[in-house]
Amino acid sequence: GMQPSQPKKPVQSMNDIDDSIISRQMLCAIKAQASMLTMASLEMTNPAVRRVLSAQIQEYVEMAFEIFLYQNKHGYYQVPQLDAQDMEQMRNSFAPAQGQMPPTQGGMGQQGLH
Repeated sequence: GMQPSQPKKPVQSMNDIDDSIISRQMLCAIKAQASMLTMASLEMTNPAVRRVLSAQIQEYVEMAFEIFLYQNKHGYYQVPQLDAQDMEQMRNSFAPAQGQMPPTQGGMGQQGLH
């Protein structure tokens, strides 16, 4: 859940840099690198290189999660959570789908491929 905290203010000097700012920059860098690795692995024609890059993506996901846990523990990055009553109300606001979905031809984006 969310814990009350002081409003954030812009960094005015080097003395304002603390663990929250450093960990935020680390998380931003990890997220950007994971995104770039994903894009690069999707364009690799060499299967061995593609596997190496793809394996690294999972490592970056784990690093990002560890940084998030650190930030959340110290109140730097809080993720709001709905209370049980609100969650149940959202769950019950949708009716189940009736019948079957119509069959699709090919997959998404494959209509032009032959």
